[in-house]
Amino acid sequence: EGEWVSRRRAVHWVERWGSAVRCYQERAAWYGAVENAAGFAVAGIQVLDPETPEGCGHQKLATAVVFAGLVGLELWVVPQLYWRNRVLVVAFNALQACAMGAFAAAYYTGGSEDDDGRFAVALEILKVCVYVLWVKVGLDVVGMLLILLTRRRRDMQ
Repeated sequence: EGEWVSRRRAVHWVERWGSAVRCYQERAAWYGAVENAAGFAVAGIQVLDPETPEGCGHQKLATAVVFAGLVGLELWVVPQLYWRNRVLVVAFNALQACAMGAFAAAYYTGGSEDDDGRFAVALEILKVCVYVLWVKVGLDVVGMLLILLTRRRRDMQ
């Protein structure tokens, strides 16, 4: 494929959007759009203001379903280019789904946000999520520094 007049070869959209989809395999680069759509779905769910604890439970359960769907899709499609990213992203989303499920269970059993006992498990799971995220960010930064220091950035893209 190319332009008809100049006969130049067309640039594939993955190359054109390389910085945004570099962490995905070329055949699964569309997964980046799915991941962003899931983020917007979670934001849309969380922006709702439920009046009752059951409504809060429904909200957290819907969020858990979105994160569980991401985990299932990641395991089925295998979009990540590197195994390290795949393991960390699956772990992060699975922990998020578990935390939101724990929050939903706390709300469904009559807990309130002032009651620390029922929400302690969910909060501890969220702490582990933050640690997993920091490990992923740290490994990405180290990887980019190694690419820049070895001057192989053009080869890696």
